[in-house]
Amino acid sequence: MKFKTIMLWVCCIIISHIEAQENNNSFTKNTLSLTTGLNSGYLNDANYSPLNYTHKGIFYGLTYTRTSNAYENIFGVLVDYYNTTIKTDASTKFDSDFTIGNINISYLQKAKEYNMLKLYLGGELQANFNYTNYNNKDSYSFIAAHSINLASAILFSINEKQTLYTSISIPIATLLVQPPYNSFDEKLQENENRILKLLTDGNLVTINKYYAINWNAKYQYLISKEFSLFLRYQLFYQKASKTHILRQLQNQLAIGINYNF
Repeated sequence: MKFKTIMLWVCCIIISHIEAQENNNSFTKNTLSLTTGLNSGYLNDANYSPLNYTHKGIFYGLTYTRTSNAYENIFGVLVDYYNTTIKTDASTKFDSDFTIGNINISYLQKAKEYNMLKLYLGGELQANFNYTNYNNKDSYSFIAAHSINLASAILFSINEKQTLYTSISIPIATLLVQPPYNSFDEKLQENENRILKLLTDGNLVTINKYYAINWNAKYQYLISKEFSLFLRYQLFYQKASKTHILRQLQNQLAIGINYNF
């Protein structure tokens, strides 16, 4: 069975389970979150360049969260976008455009509860895209990783207005798209305008070819029934070795606002 079919089935199972839970829920809260902050990190993509690059810039994110049955389960959809210039100590002549896109669908079920602390276990579907472009495509490279992740989270209620939340996830299977060459590859040239095909035409790999970890910690303060503010730190690391070694590290420090409805 193809990996794309497996991911579709996982989506259907998650949606069906959420609908079944909602039929029995006495409480459901929907939250829309806007996020922005500083993203800084490191990139080494051997397919693009042997040089080590660093980057820093502003990212933007949008999240929808549904919390059901007195926090019995949490469903979330996250989208974020980041565009900046990556730089190397070798020379400013090698500065390049760098873009990251991320889509994450998660479902967490409460596993244990200890007074004000709740432990969640679940899974995620994640699509992560990196694109590097030098001098208007004189040279470019990209990676797309579509993963099924194991995830866990802890929610701690300090009081009625303040909460702490932390989560971590790792992939167990990934559809990895990593070109064998940069812009001189014939396949890339032929499908340059067929973006969807380029981003999904990959191979199924596990931790032997692709490894990643995504951890975040968030402090949230409720300012009214409808609105709350939060401060979040996120660490993301990925390593791919399907054709060429790629290592990337991201550190995000963000602020955001939630609208509850």
